[in-house]
Formats: sequence, structure tokens, C-alpha cells
Amino acid sequence: MKEVSIIIPAYNAEKYIKECIESILCQTYENIQIIIVNDGSTDSTVKICESFNDKRLNIINQANKGVSSARNAGKREATGDYIIFVDADDTLNENMIETLVYTLECNNADISICGYKKIFSNNNFINEKIENEEKIYDNDKAIYAFLEGKYFGIGLWDKLIKREIVEKVDFEDGRKINEDKFYLFNVLLYAKKVYVNNLGLYNYMQREQSVTKGKFGEKNLDIIYFSDKIKEIIERQYPKFKEIDLENYIRDNIYVYRNIVRNYNKNDYIYKYADEIREKLRKLKNNKNNYKKYNKIELLLICSFPIIYKTFLKIFDIFIRNRRQRWILV
Repeated sequence: MKEVSIIIPAYNAEKYIKECIESILCQTYENIQIIIVNDGSTDSTVKICESFNDKRLNIINQANKGVSSARNAGKREATGDYIIFVDADDTLNENMIETLVYTLECNNADISICGYKKIFSNNNFINEKIENEEKIYDNDKAIYAFLEGKYFGIGLWDKLIKREIVEKVDFEDGRKINEDKFYLFNVLLYAKKVYVNNLGLYNYMQREQSVTKGKFGEKNLDIIYFSDKIKEIIERQYPKFKEIDLENYIRDNIYVYRNIVRNYNKNDYIYKYADEIREKLRKLKNNKNNYKKYNKIELLLICSFPIIYKTFLKIFDIFIRNRRQRWILV
């Protein structure tokens, strides 16, 4: 029986990590190594982890360096033949690891992916969503599916990866947004075969504290940083996929531009990036083949009428706020 290393970066996760660990210790696949990387927590995270008496559980303590550094630290300690990264506030169905190992080995795959349940806590309402369908991909099809945004998602928590591939790729320290997406992309570059099933075995909890849900700020520029890097690799190694990647590239740039001009003024330091993004979009706009599938009106406003575009965003935001207030009153 091959060993599976489960790497869990944890920062101030006292509210959720007990349930996460319990779901892993209950796995039907028992040959596991659990590596919890405490990333400088100031709450009871470590105490809770230490309360479990199981020799399979290992705790690494480090100063607060971010999730990428924590995952790299976990990788260095991993001894398993297969590796999976799990978030400290999520849980696994009891047969998740067994299913991923079985499907990976039966299909001679380098990566095995399962479906997941996206769970929202809102007045006890739970929305269950499974976004995958059963398929087997070779390298080209896997890269295309990743760029297309179907089946794979951008998270790492539902993906079992062979050790030899994980060892070839490191997370970029200091990056906070889309670092997992870029890591997944790099892992897929080395995968000859990827298996995807449609079983919702991972419980992805939507928390208000998520780093991606906070105020838009400089950390969100990582979206552009990684989008640039993916674009460079696609142009060099997969030129036949340039068009679909360009759609993602334009979308990412529009998203960041929109949020900068929506939340900041010209005097703010971050605003200079809006001007840089706008100049990039103007160059892409001039080639009509590059944005034929895009929201042409938004791209036109950004490139040619930025003041009108910003005014439109303000009016739209006021409209949405007033609508929400009326809904609450009703």
C-alpha cells in the first residue's frame, strides 16, 4: 500500500482545524502521513493539533510567512508516494483518499482529481455543487481543460499528485492570490495523464475570512503576475492554445483594472497599475481577433473612455447598494 502525504497549512485555524483533522484520521485509507504546517498562529491552533494522539500526525512550526511558504515546508517533510494539499478549514469524506489512490493507480495517471461540494453557511442554507465529470486527459487536453476553466477548478485540495511531479514544482513565496492556480498549472505541465471523477468527496467551506474575499488591495495584483507567467509559458510551449489563454488574460486584466478604479483614487499608489493595465488592454484591443469573445463594450470603455467607465461603475454600485437596502427593508 503506497503512502499518501497530506499537507495542511494552518494559520489561526482554531475554529475549524479539529474537524479537518478528524475527517482525515477517519479515512478508510490508513497509510497516510499528515503534515500540519503551523504558519505562526497566535491562537490555539497548535494546542488543538497536539491534542490528537496519532503517530501519523506531524506538526511543523514556522514564523508567519504565508501559505506558499507553509506548503513548501510541508513538501520538504513529505515522505509519501502521493501528495495532496488540504485547507485547514475544509473536510474530506471518509473514502476520499482511498478513491483517489484507486483511480490514480487503475488509470496509470499522474494526477487524480475528485469532485467537491462547495458549502455556503447562510442561515443554515447549504448549496452543494459538484463541478467535475468523469474523464481521462492526456497532457494537451489537460492544459486545454485548465485554460477553459472546466472540470479542474484552481484549488489543490481535490487533487492527488505523484510525488515525483510535486518535487519538480515549488510555490512562489510571498504570493497570496492565485498561487494555487499557478502551482496547479505547473504541475499539469509535467502530467502525462490526468484522471477526473465526478464524486463530490471534498467539502470546500466558504468562509467570510477567506483571503480572496477581503478588501481589494495590492495582494490582488498577484492575479496579473500569474496571468502574465501563464501567458509566457503558453506562447512558448502550447502556441495552439494562445487564443483561449488570451481570453483568460484579458479577463484577468479587466477584473483587476475594474477593482482598482472602483476602490481607489488617482493619488493612491496602487492606481499606477490601472494605467499600466489599461495600456496593455489598448494594445490587445487593436487586434480584433484578441477580444471577439469578450465584453466589447467594457473593453471599449476602459481603453477609450476611462472617465466614463469609472462614472458608470460608481452609478452601478450606488444602484446595487440601494437595491440591497430596499430588499432588507422588505
